[in-house]
Amino acid sequence: MPTGTHIAETQDALEKLLASKLPGVTVRGLTGGDFEEETGRLIVAPPAVLVVLTREDLESRRDHMALTYQSAQRFQIICGGKSLRTDAEGRVLALELLSKVCDVLAGARLTLNSSTQQPIVRLQSGVSLGQLDQEDVWYALPIAVESVAQFSANAT
Repeated sequence: MPTGTHIAETQDALEKLLASKLPGVTVRGLTGGDFEEETGRLIVAPPAVLVVLTREDLESRRDHMALTYQSAQRFQIICGGKSLRTDAEGRVLALELLSKVCDVLAGARLTLNSSTQQPIVRLQSGVSLGQLDQEDVWYALPIAVESVAQFSANAT
């Protein structure tokens, strides 16, 4: 039975999991409307967690019909914090939120409505500073959501 990779459903499951574990934090997908046109600056009010797909890697499982793949959907989980008092406090709040996100996602199994599979979340190395300015601080955590994808040669 074909399972495909269900990218939109995977992102939705990530957002729901994070929202359920991070009360008081805005959790949603990143959109083009989240950036200031002139400067490219992120204009979402922290505390917030934004989820964006960066790519999907498919590796053949070497079946003779080339229909089964190991899928790794790569997301950036962007965490933002803000303090009205000091820039240093905003940075601490962003890092604390990042730490909570790591705790929620490490090894999590996602429930997808269209599949019996439960893809697993793996944290990736390379946390990066996305934006640091006078108003807020953003860090990006790379993750991979791994599963097996089965495709149909007879898709219509």
